[in-house]
Amino acid sequence: MLYNQPIEECKSSVQALIDQQMDWKTMERLIETEQQRGNAIAKMISLPLNLLKNEITVKLPNNEDEDSVDETESESESDSDSDSDSDSDSDAGTSRRQSKKKDKTIEVKIDITQSAFANSARYFDAKKVAKDKQAKTEKNANMAIRTMDICALLDVIITKLIPFTTVILTTKMTF
Repeated sequence: MLYNQPIEECKSSVQALIDQQMDWKTMERLIETEQQRGNAIAKMISLPLNLLKNEITVKLPNNEDEDSVDETESESESDSDSDSDSDSDSDAGTSRRQSKKKDKTIEVKIDITQSAFANSARYFDAKKVAKDKQAKTEKNANMAIRTMDICALLDVIITKLIPFTTVILTTKMTF
Protein backbone atom coordinates (compact mmCIF):
# COMPACT_ATOMS: atom_id res chain seq x y z
CA MET A 1 0.00 0.00 0.00
CA LEU A 2 1.31 3.43 -0.87
CA TYR A 3 1.41 6.20 1.71
CA ASN A 4 2.72 9.02 -0.49
CA GLN A 5 -0.37 11.20 -0.09
CA PRO A 6 -0.68 11.00 3.72
CA ILE A 7 3.07 11.54 4.13
CA GLU A 8 2.96 14.56 1.84
CA GLU A 9 0.03 15.93 3.87
CA CYS A 10 1.96 15.45 7.13
CA LYS A 11 4.99 17.17 5.66
CA SER A 12 2.98 20.05 4.22
CA SER A 13 1.09 20.64 7.48
CA VAL A 14 4.31 20.78 9.49
CA GLN A 15 5.95 22.91 6.80
CA ALA A 16 2.98 25.32 6.89
CA LEU A 17 3.46 25.73 10.64
CA ILE A 18 7.17 26.35 10.12
CA ASP A 19 6.40 28.88 7.38
CA GLN A 20 4.19 30.74 9.86
CA GLN A 21 7.29 30.91 12.11
CA MET A 22 5.45 29.12 14.89
CA ASP A 23 7.43 28.11 17.98
CA TRP A 24 8.33 24.41 17.95
CA LYS A 25 6.75 23.70 21.33
CA THR A 26 3.58 25.46 20.19
CA MET A 27 3.60 23.28 17.06
CA GLU A 28 3.80 20.15 19.18
CA ARG A 29 0.93 21.33 21.39
CA LEU A 30 -1.16 22.13 18.30
CA ILE A 31 -0.47 18.70 16.80
CA GLU A 32 -1.33 17.07 20.14
CA THR A 33 -4.61 19.01 20.28
CA GLU A 34 -5.45 17.96 16.72
CA GLN A 35 -4.66 14.34 17.61
CA GLN A 36 -7.12 14.53 20.49
CA ARG A 37 -9.75 15.99 18.16
CA GLY A 38 -9.35 12.98 15.87
CA ASN A 39 -7.48 14.55 12.96
CA ALA A 40 -6.17 11.58 10.94
CA ILE A 41 -3.10 13.41 9.64
CA ALA A 42 -2.18 14.68 13.11
CA LYS A 43 -2.58 11.15 14.51
CA MET A 44 0.04 9.93 12.04
CA ILE A 45 2.65 12.36 13.39
CA SER A 46 4.62 11.07 16.35
CA LEU A 47 5.75 13.55 18.96
CA PRO A 48 8.22 15.05 19.80
CA LEU A 49 9.19 16.58 16.48
CA ASN A 50 12.85 16.55 15.49
CA LEU A 51 12.94 19.85 13.63
CA LEU A 52 16.63 20.45 14.36
CA LYS A 53 17.32 17.73 11.80
CA ASN A 54 14.32 18.68 9.60
CA GLU A 55 12.69 15.37 10.50
CA ILE A 56 9.28 14.29 11.64
CA THR A 57 8.33 10.79 12.67
CA VAL A 58 5.25 9.35 11.00
CA LYS A 59 3.36 6.27 12.19
CA LEU A 60 2.42 3.97 9.31
CA PRO A 61 0.62 0.61 9.38
CA ASN A 62 3.07 -2.31 9.39
CA ASN A 63 1.71 -4.66 6.76
CA GLU A 64 4.76 -6.95 6.64
CA ASP A 65 3.95 -8.94 9.76
CA GLU A 66 0.23 -9.32 9.01
CA ASP A 67 0.41 -13.08 8.41
CA SER A 68 2.38 -13.84 11.56
CA VAL A 69 0.15 -11.59 13.69
CA ASP A 70 -3.00 -13.16 12.21
CA GLU A 71 -1.65 -16.63 13.02
CA THR A 72 -0.87 -15.59 16.59
CA GLU A 73 -4.30 -14.00 16.95
CA SER A 74 -6.04 -17.18 15.78
CA GLU A 75 -3.94 -19.24 18.21
CA SER A 76 -4.80 -16.92 21.10
CA GLU A 77 -8.47 -16.98 20.07
CA SER A 78 -8.51 -20.78 20.19
CA ASP A 79 -6.75 -20.67 23.56
CA SER A 80 -9.30 -18.21 24.91
CA ASP A 81 -12.15 -20.32 23.50
CA SER A 82 -10.92 -23.35 25.41
CA ASP A 83 -10.52 -21.26 28.55
CA SER A 84 -13.84 -19.47 28.18
CA ASP A 85 -14.99 -20.71 31.58
CA SER A 86 -13.58 -17.64 33.29
CA ASP A 87 -14.25 -14.08 32.21
CA SER A 88 -10.79 -12.88 33.21
CA ASP A 89 -9.14 -15.24 30.71
CA SER A 90 -11.27 -13.99 27.85
CA ASP A 91 -10.67 -10.38 28.89
CA ALA A 92 -6.92 -11.00 28.93
CA GLY A 93 -7.10 -12.58 25.46
CA THR A 94 -9.05 -9.62 24.14
CA SER A 95 -6.57 -7.12 25.56
CA ARG A 96 -3.67 -9.07 24.03
CA ARG A 97 -5.33 -8.96 20.60
CA GLN A 98 -6.06 -5.25 20.97
CA SER A 99 -2.47 -4.49 21.97
CA LYS A 100 -1.23 -6.46 18.94
CA LYS A 101 -3.50 -4.42 16.70
CA LYS A 102 -2.16 -1.20 18.23
CA ASP A 103 1.43 -2.40 17.75
CA LYS A 104 0.88 -2.91 14.02
CA THR A 105 2.36 0.50 13.24
CA ILE A 106 5.90 1.35 12.34
CA GLU A 107 7.52 4.71 12.97
CA VAL A 108 9.32 6.14 9.95
CA LYS A 109 11.50 9.25 10.07
CA ILE A 110 10.61 11.64 7.26
CA ASP A 111 12.92 14.41 6.12
CA ILE A 112 10.63 17.37 5.48
CA THR A 113 13.08 18.82 2.92
CA GLN A 114 12.79 15.73 0.67
CA SER A 115 9.94 14.30 -1.38
CA ALA A 116 7.97 11.25 -0.31
CA PHE A 117 9.75 9.23 -3.01
CA ALA A 118 13.20 10.27 -1.74
CA ASN A 119 12.17 9.45 1.83
CA SER A 120 10.84 6.03 0.84
CA ALA A 121 14.00 5.29 -1.16
CA ARG A 122 16.12 6.20 1.88
CA TYR A 123 13.94 4.06 4.15
CA PHE A 124 14.00 0.98 1.91
CA ASP A 125 17.75 1.32 1.30
CA ALA A 126 18.34 1.36 5.05
CA LYS A 127 15.95 -1.56 5.48
CA LYS A 128 17.80 -3.57 2.82
CA VAL A 129 21.17 -2.87 4.48
CA ALA A 130 19.75 -3.93 7.85
CA LYS A 131 18.36 -7.15 6.34
CA ASP A 132 21.73 -7.94 4.74
CA LYS A 133 23.52 -7.30 8.04
CA GLN A 134 21.03 -9.56 9.82
CA ALA A 135 21.67 -12.36 7.31
CA LYS A 136 25.46 -12.00 7.69
CA THR A 137 25.14 -11.97 11.49
CA GLU A 138 23.05 -15.16 11.44
CA LYS A 139 25.53 -16.85 9.08
CA ASN A 140 28.50 -15.89 11.29
CA ALA A 141 26.65 -16.95 14.43
CA ASN A 142 25.92 -20.36 12.90
CA MET A 143 29.59 -20.74 11.92
CA ALA A 144 30.68 -19.79 15.44
CA ILE A 145 28.27 -22.33 16.94
CA ARG A 146 29.59 -25.06 14.62
CA THR A 147 33.17 -24.15 15.52
CA MET A 148 32.39 -24.29 19.23
CA ASP A 149 30.70 -27.67 18.74
CA ILE A 150 33.81 -29.00 17.03
CA CYS A 151 36.04 -27.58 19.77
CA ALA A 152 33.87 -29.14 22.45
CA LEU A 153 33.96 -32.50 20.64
CA LEU A 154 37.75 -32.30 20.36
CA ASP A 155 38.01 -31.47 24.07
CA VAL A 156 35.93 -34.52 24.91
CA ILE A 157 38.03 -36.74 22.67
CA ILE A 158 41.28 -35.36 24.11
CA THR A 159 40.13 -35.78 27.71
CA LYS A 160 39.19 -39.40 27.02
CA LEU A 161 42.50 -40.15 25.28
CA ILE A 162 44.86 -38.47 27.75
CA PRO A 163 44.37 -40.99 30.59
CA PHE A 164 45.21 -43.83 28.19
CA THR A 165 48.30 -42.12 26.84
CA THR A 166 49.62 -41.39 30.34
CA VAL A 167 49.15 -45.04 31.28
CA ILE A 168 50.95 -46.15 28.15
CA LEU A 169 53.77 -43.68 28.64
CA THR A 170 54.27 -44.49 32.34
CA THR A 171 54.46 -48.24 31.89
CA LYS A 172 57.67 -49.54 30.48
CA MET A 173 57.27 -51.72 27.57
CA THR A 174 59.77 -54.48 27.28
CA PHE A 175 60.36 -56.32 24.11
